[in-house]
Amino acid sequence: MHRLAEPRHILVDCGDYELGNLGDVAMLQVTVQRLREHFAMASIDVITRDPDALARHCPAARAVPYAGRQLWFGRGMLLGRADRVLQRTSLFREAGVEGAMRRHCAPVLERLVRVRLGRGSADLEAFNTFMTALRSADAVVVCGAGGVTDHARKWALPVLALLEHAHRHGVPTAMFGHGLGPLTDRDLTRVAARVLPTIDLFALREGRAGPSIARALGVDPSRVMVTGDDAIDLAHAERPESLGECVGVNLRVARSADVDERYIDMLGRVVSGFAAAHDAPLAPLPIGRGKASDDVSTIQRILAVADGATVIEGPLDTAQALIEQAGRCRIVVTGAYHAAVFALAQGVSTVCLARSNYFREKLLGLAAQFGVGCIVIDLSADDVAGQVERAMEQAWESAPVVRQSLLDAASRQLAASRSAYRRFSDLLTERAMRGGARGARISAQHDLAPIVRQVAGTSAGGGK
Repeated sequence: MHRLAEPRHILVDCGDYELGNLGDVAMLQVTVQRLREHFAMASIDVITRDPDALARHCPAARAVPYAGRQLWFGRGMLLGRADRVLQRTSLFREAGVEGAMRRHCAPVLERLVRVRLGRGSADLEAFNTFMTALRSADAVVVCGAGGVTDHARKWALPVLALLEHAHRHGVPTAMFGHGLGPLTDRDLTRVAARVLPTIDLFALREGRAGPSIARALGVDPSRVMVTGDDAIDLAHAERPESLGECVGVNLRVARSADVDERYIDMLGRVVSGFAAAHDAPLAPLPIGRGKASDDVSTIQRILAVADGATVIEGPLDTAQALIEQAGRCRIVVTGAYHAAVFALAQGVSTVCLARSNYFREKLLGLAAQFGVGCIVIDLSADDVAGQVERAMEQAWESAPVVRQSLLDAASRQLAASRSAYRRFSDLLTERAMRGGARGARISAQHDLAPIVRQVAGTSAGGGK
């Protein structure tokens, strides 16, 4: 193993592997930029499904295939559905046979996976590329996301497995700008309680609920920082000299938001009337562009209801373009978290729309970070249209007064976020000065030898 003087490879996991959510893209851009500032000579390796999108948004990063990560940290890569059955037994309840092998005899499992994939396959190439990146990583970082939460279990478990693997092999770990909770799922809570206390630095994007959840999971408070969202960096840098004149519009129709199409007509009628009363153009702010959250089509339908209003058109396919669009606004009404972040960081008052517990908590956390100028409306309340309209009126009237307070809050969070990256850099330097090398690889253990023999004999019949 080489001595850790300065990291040569940093492996980054992110919240959106397709890079279709431009809020997640903005957080990733800041993470790559900050890591590059502190570790100029390091290769920044980012796990992604879309290398071309990564090259467009983060040209300084190198793509590592998501498929390779799933083949190692996913489920059923070797035994298929049989592993799920075996997980019901007490011996393998935690992570199944494959998870137990990954912990205790990883070299054997790695060889078996390669045999299972077969020579020359695209999956084998992805697996080899990922394993090379994992093996060479001098640090593992999870950039901003809100993933350790009930509805995102599918995202969270492999990410926690990656962090656990890094810790077991002596590799420093950090999570930056993260949202934590709500967390009631028993299995996810159990894994989080085992893994999160091992993270060297846990930077949370809000202080309202995240720190108490972290404490309940056993995370040492000395490892926790409240930094705000990393995307504040990009948006605050683009703040205009004065308030704009537009009304920014977004609505998140998605399972995680528990918002369905009936709210589209409601918001369309409200913003249409508001725009007419204030002679204000409407500015679309489409953050999500994937199957799970297609903000583009949702906003188009809102604007169709608001027929006759002036709409600020233009290409909005980058985080930079959306930030500039938010800066044209006097107020923003949004159901998407990052449309609010882009606005608030530029001093633009925001009305946030929430219905699910997940969105309610993260938007209330955002409001706690910025204070006055961020209003959260519960979409399940009575007379919700009236509440939204009154909140928009309040935001419009108070916008010039609260603008500086919002900008000051953004500055404080930006300073805290930058401090977290400096702290992680100092941590790596301190370890290098102590002369510590990365921990030795976990070698195969004999206590799982019968299982290894069984897997070797049956792997040909399992599914990936």
